[in-house]
Amino acid sequence: MVIGPPGTGKTTFLKRQVEKIVASQSIIPINTSPVLVCSLTRTAAAEIAGRGLPIPRKACGTIHAHGYRSIKDRPPLLDAEFFKDWNRHHPGYKISKLQKINPNSEVDGWNAENEFTGGHGTACLTVATGLLHSMKPFSMWPKDIRNFYTMYAELKRVHGKIDYDDMILMASDHPPFDPKVILIDEAQDVSRLEWDLLRKWGSVAGALIAVGDDRQSLYEWRGADPSFLQDPSIPDNRRKVLSQSYRIPKAIHAKAEKIARELTTYVPVAYRPTDEEGSITYNNSTYKIIDPIMPEIHRFLDKGESVMLSVATNYMANNIARQLKEMKELYSNPWRITNRAWNPSIMHDDQHSGNPGTTTLVNRINSFMVAARPAHGDDRRMWNYRDLFNWTEWLTGEGFFIHGAKKAIRDAAKEKPLERITEADLKRWFFWPGEINAEVLDWFLKTDIGEERKFSEIMDWWAGRMDLMHGRRYREQTRRLGRCWDKHGYGKTPSLYVGTFHSFKGAEADHVFLWPDISLSAYKLWIGSGGADRYRDPILKQFYVGVTRARKTLSIGRPCKKLAVPL
Repeated sequence: MVIGPPGTGKTTFLKRQVEKIVASQSIIPINTSPVLVCSLTRTAAAEIAGRGLPIPRKACGTIHAHGYRSIKDRPPLLDAEFFKDWNRHHPGYKISKLQKINPNSEVDGWNAENEFTGGHGTACLTVATGLLHSMKPFSMWPKDIRNFYTMYAELKRVHGKIDYDDMILMASDHPPFDPKVILIDEAQDVSRLEWDLLRKWGSVAGALIAVGDDRQSLYEWRGADPSFLQDPSIPDNRRKVLSQSYRIPKAIHAKAEKIARELTTYVPVAYRPTDEEGSITYNNSTYKIIDPIMPEIHRFLDKGESVMLSVATNYMANNIARQLKEMKELYSNPWRITNRAWNPSIMHDDQHSGNPGTTTLVNRINSFMVAARPAHGDDRRMWNYRDLFNWTEWLTGEGFFIHGAKKAIRDAAKEKPLERITEADLKRWFFWPGEINAEVLDWFLKTDIGEERKFSEIMDWWAGRMDLMHGRRYREQTRRLGRCWDKHGYGKTPSLYVGTFHSFKGAEADHVFLWPDISLSAYKLWIGSGGADRYRDPILKQFYVGVTRARKTLSIGRPCKKLAVPL
């Protein structure tokens, strides 16, 4: 058992362990791996796999993926047709499309931090998942959950398909890839059901290494059991603490320890902060009104430092994102790339749906820049008709387009979207020679022969040509994007991050702004627990994670209401 407090290099430790184990093997048979690396989420698995491990790529993945791979005759997974059929036959137990059946998806699951967003079936399914993973006997489940799950299991049988929980329940006792060692990342989030499987795999393999931190356990709502990390049956010579944090300065370390000591499961863990003092301040902002902290945020960003705005729930993070969008600020959450509300300036591969009118601001800019060597190097190419439509649709036609050109470009984008445009097209649709020749093609041609030109120049040109409606919404954001790329390179994500404590797990930033608000359901647990009860622990752990993301400073805002944790 390896305890890895915040910033102590758990991923680096895992990588070194894999390298040592692989180096000790003289022969590695084909289609095997000496190590099987298991994690709970795809994000964590991708982080480890991205470190260039000397094992097959698929030998590093989620516990569910490994479980599914171990099943001999793998049934197909539940699909949209199943949920459509379920909701049709059980309208009183509808399962929302948002959550579907995967509680380990990159969407934050329900727990003390979130209100239900789906139908009653979504709520029942979430509770059933927690009961399954805590291995509570079916006879002891609440009656309504038993009734729900009986119907749900029967429809799965009729469809001949399985869900993510079945990947664990049906997994073989023999792990895939025939490993010698099972290595578990983020072990504090592993459920009793998953631990049961992993221990079987460890017995077959011969060794099991678990790395985690029970203070950062955020999935107890789904049956996670961090107490395994403190299992008294494991002798001291098989325990290790990563004792040096390379992230957390002294002031923030002290605040984190103060929060940890309130846990009913608190066990002292000796780990050292960095040599930096760090600082903790309090500000007058709320998550609903962030204007008071914006000057300080701009000062940090202007120095090239990263800033994280962190809250307990999705709806709070969405509120902050809305304010930043209205301010035309650039922000992102690279750890939740699929959440588009938090990533308006990041490309999404599925944006091009065939309708040329459905693309985002950054997709339009990318369509414009595909022909630019500074952006794409030797992979640059001339625009196709869809590219041309994307970057010209928002532009005003005066002195730029020949009459009827915008309609012709739209039609071409629908009929032959991937076909490259020609010089004849440019002459037919734009005034030639004219502004497009003198300013746009000049920029592309000069960069093509190696002349240094700034991204902000072409972004300023494009923003300046926007029509009135789009200019009001996107002009300033476009110009800021150009200046960001001048400084950090094309396509780089902004260093202003927005999200929940859950979404930032494993992340870090120079400066963290955090608000103490919690949801109504969490507050009911907080005040109803009497102050010395385990029901407060999941809430405290969220704030422990939130506080320990900071490398330099932590600034705590004011709560909007009394629904908050005292910090």
